[in-house]
Order: sequence, then structure tokens, then C-alpha cells
Amino acid sequence: MRTQSALLTLPFIKPENEELLTEWLNQMIFPLNPMVEEPKISLSATIDAQKVTCSVNGNKDTLSAQFIQFIEASKLNESEIKVLQKVIKLVPEGELSTWLQLSEGTQETGWAINGLFPLVHAFAISPKSKQRDKLQKWYASFEADACIRVGRSVAGNRLTILHTELFGNNISEDIQLYLDLMLQLNISPLPTPLLEMIGEEDPEYLELSFSLGSSGVIKTGLVIPEPSDSFVRYLSLAYAEDASDALAAFEGSIGAPSPSAIELSRMEKGVQVELVY
Repeated sequence: MRTQSALLTLPFIKPENEELLTEWLNQMIFPLNPMVEEPKISLSATIDAQKVTCSVNGNKDTLSAQFIQFIEASKLNESEIKVLQKVIKLVPEGELSTWLQLSEGTQETGWAINGLFPLVHAFAISPKSKQRDKLQKWYASFEADACIRVGRSVAGNRLTILHTELFGNNISEDIQLYLDLMLQLNISPLPTPLLEMIGEEDPEYLELSFSLGSSGVIKTGLVIPEPSDSFVRYLSLAYAEDASDALAAFEGSIGAPSPSAIELSRMEKGVQVELVY
């Protein structure tokens, strides 16, 4: 399978990672109902080639049943099954994806609903915290209530993941909204040079991304669609010069000359750059 061949190009992938990926893919991609079309597979990787995420997108009813079986077989917390079922009922029109993330010594798995639906549904499955309350109030102050992605990480770190589009009239207003929110949450924003380059990219839209846990907002980021080659080269030189060969091999193995989007996340230490193919 091309997906597995691509992952084998990454330096941290070991036999046990390959075994887990094979087991997970077999559980996800072969429908329980033979009349249902096989789901689609997509990949993303951090620009330093130290983390990769494999996503499967398919029929919601079938894929959710298969993922629930995976949770049960893997002896993960079964309360997460109820959360998934709850969101599927709340967002019946959304598209479901499941994902497996691998990095050096760690693995995470989860699901996401993609579409356009009320933000209140995302907050309904988010752990309570002061930062979550601040986040809700900030959106409410702009009467903004549109979410485009909500999901859960269900293994080691049980988190809620949510995405919204920024709602400024242009890229400058979007970046200013982002800076205002980071100030409200008392979180360091992305470095100014990066924000300036995003402004120069002038993307059609910007997505805000969050990971929320019981302690509050764990990760914040911006998703930039259709990045230019020059922007990708800059990020590669700035954040992962030593990994350029590994990343080139990975892109070559999946037949993707460039990413369809980039997610830039402010981490506890530095910035994480994830390329979405």
C-alpha cells in the first residue's frame, strides 16, 4: 500500500509503528458493509519529519462503527464512544474522518467531524476550564457561532480539537482577530515574522485551530490553505533544514509535489509546522 511505503521513508518509523499502522488501516479501510465504498486516505507530516498523521475519510455510519470496534478492541476509554455518538447526532450533515498519529515513541488516535455547524456543539464536548470559558465569551462577543471541524483525541491525551474560520473582512483583520484572542487567552501568538509572511500570502481564508484539555487550551494554531512554494521553502529552512531530504522522500513516495495546506501551531517550545497533503 502506498500509504505504508510513504511512512517507511520517515526516520523514526520502526517495525512496531508499521505493525500498528497496518492493524489500524485494516480496521478502518475495509467496510463492514461490502456495499459501501472504501474510504479515502490522506496524510500530513510535520516539516521536521518527526510526526505523521494518517487520516481515513468515509461513510459516517460505517466508519464510526469501525472506529468504535477499534476503541473496544484496543481497550481505550469507552466513554469516548458516547462522545462520538453524541456528536454524530448533533451534526448529522457532517463528514467523519478517523486518524492515527505516529511520532518517536508515541501514538495517538481519534476522530473528527468536518462541515459547518454551531460552535456550541464543539464546546459541548470540550473539558471545562477557565480558558474554555474565555474562548466561548470571545466568540460570543463577535456573535460568531460557526465551527468547521470538531473531534477528539481518544488515546493517551484525551483532548477536544476544534477549528473555526476567522471572520475578518481581509487577511489583516483576520490576523488582528487572532492576536486579540491570544491576548485574551494569555497565550503567546505565532512569531511576528510568520504572521507577516501569512499576510503576504494573502490566503482566501484562515482557520483557527485549538486543542482543549481539562487544564485549558493545550495548543493553538492557524491553518493556511494553498501555501506558495516560497512560503514552504522558508518554513523548511527556518524550522527543519536537516529534514529536507527525508521530507522530499516522503512527498515523492505519496506523489504530492506540495501541501494543500499548512498548520502553524504555537507549542510549549517553539512552533510546529504541519504539512497537509
